[in-house]
Formats: sequence, structure tokens, C-alpha cells
Amino acid sequence: MEHGELLIGGHFFGGPCDSSVPKDPVTNPCSGKVIGSAAVATQNEVDAALQSSAEAAASWRATPLADRLSIVARIAEVVAENADELTELMVAEIGKPRSLALAEVKRTSLTFKLSSELAVDLGEREIDITADPRNALFSVTAVRVPVGPVLAITPYNWPFNLAAHKIGPALAAGCPVVLKGSPQAALCTSLLARLIHSCGLPDGVFQYVNTSPALSERMVVDPRIKAISFTGSDKVGWHIKSLVPQKKVALELGGDAASLVLQDASLDYAAKQSAVSAMAYAGQVCISLQRLIVQTNIYDEFKERFIHEVEQIGFGDPTDDSVLCGPVISDEAADRIMSLIDAAESAGAAVLTGGNRIGRVIEPTVLEDVPTEAELACGEAFGPICTIGRCADINDGLRQMDASRFGLQGSIYTSDPEAVAKARLLELGGLVVNDAPSVRFDAMPYGGIKASGFGREGPSFCLDDYTEWQSVVQHS
Repeated sequence: MEHGELLIGGHFFGGPCDSSVPKDPVTNPCSGKVIGSAAVATQNEVDAALQSSAEAAASWRATPLADRLSIVARIAEVVAENADELTELMVAEIGKPRSLALAEVKRTSLTFKLSSELAVDLGEREIDITADPRNALFSVTAVRVPVGPVLAITPYNWPFNLAAHKIGPALAAGCPVVLKGSPQAALCTSLLARLIHSCGLPDGVFQYVNTSPALSERMVVDPRIKAISFTGSDKVGWHIKSLVPQKKVALELGGDAASLVLQDASLDYAAKQSAVSAMAYAGQVCISLQRLIVQTNIYDEFKERFIHEVEQIGFGDPTDDSVLCGPVISDEAADRIMSLIDAAESAGAAVLTGGNRIGRVIEPTVLEDVPTEAELACGEAFGPICTIGRCADINDGLRQMDASRFGLQGSIYTSDPEAVAKARLLELGGLVVNDAPSVRFDAMPYGGIKASGFGREGPSFCLDDYTEWQSVVQHS
């Protein structure tokens, strides 16, 4: 049995023998068996975390940059050293297939490593003032200064790497971090907190709480929190922003990623990549492929290949190494996904493959001719579902891609550079050429526009969320 504890002020609370902190049971999403318990912070623990973070802000800001980066580099090493434990806990708690879980752990270590290499980005820089006639009398330098305590709110689906993208750069920049993880991944987040704590951070610089939505909202509006980085649903994200318009807020809010397959594409490759993108980890990825748009004159041929590839995807128990599509996170999630399929069918869509459910495992599903008014055509599925439809030409295909209220990532399969140039005009945070929209590198700027949020992740691209520029004008 695993026990997820809170980390507050350099101490862990809520262990199996600690009756002062309430606990929730944690179940395996595939078997439904209880695998542990997770401490749940009350108002007392939340307030203690906020106060401890505020008290640590001045000393952490004053800590030399090289020392901060050294600790972040050590976190990267410790994550790598504990890869097996982190991987197996993800498989057990959130049902991520083992191969995908291990890949996340490796990326988590890389993200912390990238965050430890920000010396140039965070160092003092000289400003060129030679164009001003007064330049002979002055010199100007500028440096990023930390904004103060950061509240990092993460979802269940990537409990390690999404947290790393917030924690690593914020710590490097000199900001204490309060990590509010998902209750659905409380054991994973608690283990990550324990590993980070072991790397020598001063008390209060990094803390972890698992708490209710109401207390999370109180943390958002608390004046001791100076910046918020949130990954999750668009409904919650925009509500957070409305509560604190004066604070720095970064929102990564998901999407309904589309791929456009044109007549000059490599159809076998596009079909295989599309199937994996749509169905891996049961589609519980913000940039999982959800909408396939295929040029009419290759539609039937591509559809046949795509369905074949989808039907090769192993689904079921995530401890089986042949499984790529495991369970969704909860019964409620499974109910919601099945209701999307049923509603689309009732509106006239055809299920080409899949559409069945066993417990929390939903068979990889493809639907054709989904009406534009169906929720599946205009919302985020977050499940192993992909729609497929036709377009007359590239202009029609791009129009369909851009019709979404989301704007996170999309992709195009083509060998035509002019088609790529047109696709770059899409309202998207990222465009993938000749691969699936779920391709992401941790060093790149990642984030969306429109309903998908604003701000960017990627260690060297999110520093504006955690710092302000300070100029020093020196008279000679």
C-alpha cells in the first residue's frame, strides 16, 4: 500500500499513522482495487504552505543562480535514478501503459535538466544604448527577478513531466513553488515531491498539497501567491483567470487536435501515426489526435488503412506490455466518453470500429460523418475516439481545422511546401508537419491560443511567467 503525504515547510504530513490529516483511498483505475491512501490538506495545511512559501521567497531569490541551477540539475538526476519506481506507480495509479509511463519519466528528467541550463536566460545582460547621445555617461544592465511564490496546478494525466515544466523553471528563476497536484494522481505527485525534497532545497521553497477545489481557489486568490501556472480544463482555467486578472497566469487548456491528410501524403505512415496518436493512453493527452480530415480523392483508401491500424492497437490492462490503450481514469470519464459516442451516433454518425466498453476500458473508436453540431465535433473528447471526414482540397481542409474553438496543436501530411506555408497561417500554438499533432519536444515553446489558453511552456520560454525585468541605469 502506498501513502501519499503532503510536503509543507520542509516536513511531510499525512502518513499512514497520522490521524490529524484526513485521507482519501486511492484505487487502481483498471482493477478498481485500493492501492493506497492520499493525505488531503485542510485549511490549516494550505495556510501553512502559503505562509512557508512566502517566508522562503526572499532567501531563495537571494540564493546565487548557480546554486539554484545545481539543485535543479540534481533533481533531474534523482528522477532518472528512480525511474522504475516512478514508472510502476504511474501504471498502478493512473493506468498509463508501461512504455508510455517510462517515456514520461525520461522526459521528466530531461525537463529538469533543461531547466538547470538557464544560466544565460537568467543572467544579467548588458543593454546596447549606443543609439542614444547620452550613452557616454551611462551603462544599462537588465536582469530577470523572480515574482515570488508560484502556484503550480497540474492534472492527473502527466503527473511528472507537466509538473516538471512548472517546477523546474520556477525554481531556477528564484521562485518558491506550491504544487497543487490532481487528487487522481496524488500518489505520483507525492512521490515526486519526496524526490525533489531529497535534493537539498531549503524548507518552504518547494511544497506539495493535495486539496479540495474550494481550497485550491483560496490559494489562487491569496495575495501570497504571485503567479499561477495551470494545466487542465478550459472551464476551470478561464475561471481562475477571471478571479485574479492582476496576477501572472499561464493557462494550458487542451484541445481537439486535427490532422489534415492531403493526396501527396505517405498514406501508410500517416495512418499508423494517426492511430497511435489518437488511441495511445486512451486519448488522455491534450494533443491526442481527435479529428482526421482527409482529401476526398484518397479518402476511401486512407480510411481503410487507418481503420486497420486502429484495430492493431492493443487495449486493456496497462501492465500488459502489448497494451497501448489502457483504462480511462474513472467511471465518470468512461460514462462521459460513451455518451459522446452515443450522441454522435444519434445525430447520424457511423461507428467504423470500436465503440464498446469493458469497465473503464473503452475500445479504440473511430466515427465517420459526425455532424458539426455534435459535442464530439466541437469539444474535447479526452478519450480513445477519433472522427474522420472529407475535404475537397487544402483550403477546405484548413478551413475545417480552423473552425475549432481550440488552438493548441495540429498537423498536416504533405510533401508540398506551399501547402505547409498555408498551414502555418492556422490559429494554432504549434504545427506538426508529416507526423501526428501529439509530437512535443520539451525544449520547444508549447501552448495554445483561443480556448486553449495562453502562455508557453518549455524551460526557456516560460520565464516571463515567473519573472519581471529589472533595469539598472548606472551613471559613470
